[in-house]
Amino acid sequence: NPNPNPHPNPNPKTEPQPMVEYEFGGPAGAVGVMVGLPLVIYGLYFACGADTCATELGALGRVTEGLTGDFGGLYSAYAMGLFMMWMAGQVVLERILPGEAALGVELKDKSRLSYVLSGHLQFWATLAVLLFGAVEYADADGDLRFIKFTSLPLSLIYDHYLGLITASVIFSFGLSTYLYATSLTKPMVKLADGGQTGNVVYDFFIGRELNPRIFDFDLKVFCELRPGLIGWAGINLGCAF
Repeated sequence: NPNPNPHPNPNPKTEPQPMVEYEFGGPAGAVGVMVGLPLVIYGLYFACGADTCATELGALGRVTEGLTGDFGGLYSAYAMGLFMMWMAGQVVLERILPGEAALGVELKDKSRLSYVLSGHLQFWATLAVLLFGAVEYADADGDLRFIKFTSLPLSLIYDHYLGLITASVIFSFGLSTYLYATSLTKPMVKLADGGQTGNVVYDFFIGRELNPRIFDFDLKVFCELRPGLIGWAGINLGCAF
């Protein structure tokens, strides 16, 4: 062909699909996960809070007695700031840490995206910052004298746990809404097979765009594998400290 198309279709049709095949229970299951999972997290928090912990079903009635006071900390600007600092720090580490370069699977248009495999290093770098990222000084005759490197104030995670839950829910729904909206407006966007059913709720849940990126920063891969999984270790440390 002497005049090849300079802009090939990123979503070439392979076989006709007469009916939509849903996963996760379809649209109803998608709603159940998106609404139910945050409710489970909140439920676990309130079932075992600062003042009481319901270890048996019969004790759940006592939990409701202290709910009114706990709801005051449902949203905290301070906790939102802590959460955004965590996300920003993880983005910085993902951008600067070295790692093996690898190509992803072949897409429908025969292209392959590149990735830097630095997640394991990022895990240890994050733990190092959390455990040794602060400096302890002593006042010696008006002069500050270095004592040692020490941990960041990890107890803040425990103290603001409820606010951090809400911050993560707000951020997750906000980012998901942004990604869904941009998938409708981007030209020549690559669509995920399961995310183009035409059902708004289901496509929103699955993810409409296949590999949403800002330049070479893959948002889906980053959010799925780094801040959450590494964050579990941070939460454990916050409870321990």
